[in-house]
Amino acid sequence: MPVNNPPDTSNLVPYTGGTADIRIAQDIIIDSDSKKLILGDGQDASIYYDGLSLIIASDNVGSGTTIFSNGIEMSAGKVVQHKVVLSIGDTTPSVSAGNLFITSGGRMGGTTITDFDNGMDGQVIHLVSDDNTLTIANNANIQLAGSANFAMSDGDTLTLCLGLHVVNKWTELSRMTV
Repeated sequence: MPVNNPPDTSNLVPYTGGTADIRIAQDIIIDSDSKKLILGDGQDASIYYDGLSLIIASDNVGSGTTIFSNGIEMSAGKVVQHKVVLSIGDTTPSVSAGNLFITSGGRMGGTTITDFDNGMDGQVIHLVSDDNTLTIANNANIQLAGSANFAMSDGDTLTLCLGLHVVNKWTELSRMTV
C-alpha cells in the first residue's frame, strides 16, 4: 500500500483565526492562473489573473459596481461614469483623470477656461454646467463653433476633442444649450 505524504507546508504562514487584522511585510503570491483573492462578507467580489488579463469583479454574487480612486466607475464590465468636478477658479483644469467634467455647484465664480491640461491626442471630454458662471474661451488652445466664447448656463453641455483637426488644440464636437 503506497504511503501518502502530506504536502510541504514549510513556506506557509499559519492563521489561527481571530478578529485582528493580518499584516504582512512581504509579497503575497498566488502561484496559479485564475486563482482568486475573494473579498466581501458574502464573497461577492474577487481579483484574479486569468493568464492574460487582470480581472476585478465586484459582481460575483448579484450585482455590483467597481469604483476606482481616479473616478472611473464600472458595472457589468463597462465604464458607466468617469466624472470629475472642476476646481473652483482653475482656468486650465487637468483632464488626465476623466472624460466627464462637472462644474462645482454654482461656485465657479466667473471662471473662464482657456485650456485643458494633460490631455491626450484623440481624447474626448464632456463638460456639463450646473451653474451660470463658467465660460469656455475660443482661443489658440480651444476652437469653438462660430469662433466665439461659450458662456455656459445651468444644464448646458460641451463636447471637445484634442487634436481632431489641429495638434494640441481642443476642437468642439457638439454642444447643447438649455
